[in-house]
Amino acid sequence: MPTISFSQGWINAFIPKVVGISSAHTGSFNTTIDAKQSYNPLLGRFAFGGSIPPSSTILIMKGTQPVDFTGLTTLSVRQSDILIRFSTLNSLSMWSTSVESNPVVINSEYATAEIDGTATWFWWVVQSNSLNMSTMLTGEIWHQIIGSVGVSGSSSELEMGDTNVVTGNSYRITNLRLQIPTTWTYT
Repeated sequence: MPTISFSQGWINAFIPKVVGISSAHTGSFNTTIDAKQSYNPLLGRFAFGGSIPPSSTILIMKGTQPVDFTGLTTLSVRQSDILIRFSTLNSLSMWSTSVESNPVVINSEYATAEIDGTATWFWWVVQSNSLNMSTMLTGEIWHQIIGSVGVSGSSSELEMGDTNVVTGNSYRITNLRLQIPTTWTYT
């Protein structure tokens, strides 16, 4: 199969375009937000100047993980499976990141569990930011990532100390790593 390979330097230069923040910026985004930060595809933020860019939400889910994105058209299709919601709607400084190199390392503020259940997968969603949770449930999803959730050492894409989520308890994401591949094979 044909393969395309990129240098690590090219990938490192590409990361701010995927994540949308300056490689010189690390830490919480609780200061003035610049245009480069406000229109990023994966960590959606509120824009300056009054416009509303995408919001970014990482959902910890219960139930069976989908095998692909078919049917994952709005949050409402799996609303009853949402255990924890890490969202820029909850906090302007929800995400802190290290974009020094590949992989990008993402951390969150604490979020409160909405319902009890066993975490089995996560759903990272970028969609229009309506500033309204009910509208968010039916809003179009622009970008999404799904992956498995398991206990530490399970080799799941996102690992937790305990996958039993309890309503009202606080949880946070630490050291979620997004690795951009340097080699792509295609047909």
